[in-house]
Amino acid sequence: EAVGRVRSLQAEAARRRSDRTPAEPGTRPANAALARRFSRSSLHARGDGGSIPLKRGETVLHVDTLPAVLHGADDSLAARTVGDALARLAPAAGRALWTVGVRAAPDPAAIETAVRAAADCDRVILGLYDARRHPGQLDLLAALRRCGKPLSLVAMRSPYDAGLALKDEAVLLAFEYTPLSVETVADFLTGTCAARGGCPVSL
Repeated sequence: EAVGRVRSLQAEAARRRSDRTPAEPGTRPANAALARRFSRSSLHARGDGGSIPLKRGETVLHVDTLPAVLHGADDSLAARTVGDALARLAPAAGRALWTVGVRAAPDPAAIETAVRAAADCDRVILGLYDARRHPGQLDLLAALRRCGKPLSLVAMRSPYDAGLALKDEAVLLAFEYTPLSVETVADFLTGTCAARGGCPVSL
């Protein structure tokens, strides 16, 4: 009986401590809304940015290059990858989309999977993650270009990846791969926000 009373008091003390623990800054509604606004305002497009978002009547392949570790302060958002977010948003917006996820260092088999998927699509959007440090991404980019389909790039980490674009390839710069930037990029691709931010480096 004494043990039971002790455990009951310990549980009550733990509950009171949890009641006093403040919410994480990114999860408070007001802060989350502000963080979304900052994330949207940081998006930057180079080239014909208007050509990047998904459009009705076309089928688009999105190749989502994932970082080795997905991170971010706000884990309360619904998606952890751009592909996850687009899978939810694109059908609701009436957009036809295929997504292929690859690692930051894609192997030849993953590259071949992306190339085969591109053959049945009207154009391709390729997400890059520090591509200059991962030769496999450069191989993937070259292979997709050989498909002959219109290609746009999304730089999810290093802005210098935008320098890989050819003259006729538009680039969206997100600067980070976090749950918040994932939602922002997906919103842009489905046409619910614009890219009005600047680029902090010379390219």
